[in-house]
Amino acid sequence: YRGKVDGEPVRMLDGRLDAEGRTLVFGSFEPGNWTLWIDAAPFQPVVMEGIELGDGETDLGEVDVTKGSSVIVEVTLKDGASMPRMYASAHQQSAPTYYRQGNSTGETTFEVYGLGAGTFQLVVGSHMGPGVPGLSEKVELDGTSSITRTIDLTK
Repeated sequence: YRGKVDGEPVRMLDGRLDAEGRTLVFGSFEPGNWTLWIDAAPFQPVVMEGIELGDGETDLGEVDVTKGSSVIVEVTLKDGASMPRMYASAHQQSAPTYYRQGNSTGETTFEVYGLGAGTFQLVVGSHMGPGVPGLSEKVELDGTSSITRTIDLTK
């Protein structure tokens, strides 16, 4: 972005991790002053404003990533029932768009995290096909707090 993060970016670049898996490397940018929006999945996106990118290599230093907001999904089951494989996904509704997802691997509580502030379309469903109730709703998140949604499978 040139300036504030708003709407579609000037350019999207894919980065790669170095051999140690600790340094993100990206290239093919024009030198100048930029606002970087870094999709740091599974963490929330990071915004770095006023970054001067020069010719050649520019070291941004250490970038702090945070868990951000999360949606905790609690599933209640009938006595003796097995937990179906379920998922939760959250899609950012305004640009720059991104999504995060979480899965249950038998746990009755699971979460999707790495969500910044904004409006998200939350979808909770089952990998087991139709017949398992889920939900779809818009949620407002602040980038730091958690919200909980309950799926009742006792009926």
